[in-house]
Amino acid sequence: MFFEKLQKKLHRTCGTCTLCCQGYLKLVVRGQYIHQGNPCNYLSSNACSIYHERPSVCKEFKCLYLLDISIPEWMKPTNSNVIIYFRIMNNIPILEVMECGIPPSTEVLEWLSKKIEDKKITDIVIKYNSKLYHVSTNKEHSIKVKDFVEKYGDTLSDVREIPVFKERIKNLI
Repeated sequence: MFFEKLQKKLHRTCGTCTLCCQGYLKLVVRGQYIHQGNPCNYLSSNACSIYHERPSVCKEFKCLYLLDISIPEWMKPTNSNVIIYFRIMNNIPILEVMECGIPPSTEVLEWLSKKIEDKKITDIVIKYNSKLYHVSTNKEHSIKVKDFVEKYGDTLSDVREIPVFKERIKNLI
């Protein structure tokens, strides 16, 4: 209920954005595995055909663009091609950024980098060029997040492969 009130206060809605349903997030909806290349069966004409009866996994997902006024309008998923949300990994709050079809733009990466530099966020997991990366200002978190990611069959790549972070990595840690 808190998130719904906050969302109404911000006057932000999904509108025609359905990127979370298109397979960029890994979800299970009524027994169907949603992942890249396998969108939700209930997605129809840029809308959810079972919206009023949608499962809890869908109701509980919180796109950060809808909830955080500090996220600029140009970061709406349909504008930026990224979905941003919070997730807990091994008791560490993580800002997770998932690319949607194309790698995040330099503008998106600069915005994320600035959040880390300003110490507004300590940990980001970002999907870039279909690889996962972790950026952190806390070395202990790096080990815990790596363990979490590997537990679920993924691996983390060296964040210095991302041009924006390659230039700024020395300032982050």
